[in-house]
Amino acid sequence: GRWLLATLEPSIDVQKRQAVLQRQITLLEDFSTLSQVTQMPNLSSALEMILERGQALSGAPIMAIYQANGQSLELQKSAARGGVLPDRLPSQDLIHLHHPQLWLPGKRSHSTLHSLARARGFTFIASAPIGDPKALIGLIVAADYQTAPSDDTLGILQMLSSAARAMSAS
Repeated sequence: GRWLLATLEPSIDVQKRQAVLQRQITLLEDFSTLSQVTQMPNLSSALEMILERGQALSGAPIMAIYQANGQSLELQKSAARGGVLPDRLPSQDLIHLHHPQLWLPGKRSHSTLHSLARARGFTFIASAPIGDPKALIGLIVAADYQTAPSDDTLGILQMLSSAARAMSAS
């Protein structure tokens, strides 16, 4: 007198669902770690943590944070992972990249950074400014040679930019 209901679904669907769940757990852990960035003992370790979490969140193997230097009118690399981005960028790049941008092959270059990406054969380069829209203090950059950016790359960079801004303000 009892009924039993069984459902069958392809194992690939189960694996996809488990992968999505694992990705969400990882995202929560990474966001939690980023929320602690202002408690880091110094700026360099905080920036390194931001880049480490940024690589985990975005999947981009190349990342850097540039800070504006008012004396030399250029952006200087203050932290990096992947090591192929230049140590300095002209200050005009901060003007051209004043909002989050994604450069892909075939698109027009709007900055020195985009020209570098084209010359080096990147599959993408993404950037987000750090600071207040009227007072930018830096730039965070993510790039890759092999894979395309994820749909949330710019959103992740904006979040990392906010964490870097919070660290520099504290």
